[in-house]
Amino acid sequence: RSSAASDVYKRQGTQYVVDLSAEFLSGERDTLYLAVRSVVATVLGLGDGTAVRITVEGATPAEDAGDWFSEQVWNDSWFFL
Repeated sequence: RSSAASDVYKRQGTQYVVDLSAEFLSGERDTLYLAVRSVVATVLGLGDGTAVRITVEGATPAEDAGDWFSEQVWNDSWFFL
């Protein structure tokens, strides 16, 4: 199924909320961590938003993922080691 961009993310002030399917949570923990970084960097690179929050099927995942699903902002250290 193809989704329009507006079905995937919404803007709330300067924060984007990106809603993904449960498939996003599949895979290894390290892969999920990199996926969260990638989504945040991509969305912030596309517009003038200042933060991104990822939800999965409309809800914040209750998994043991620390603060990965809270509001995320650009972090240079993700890319420049």
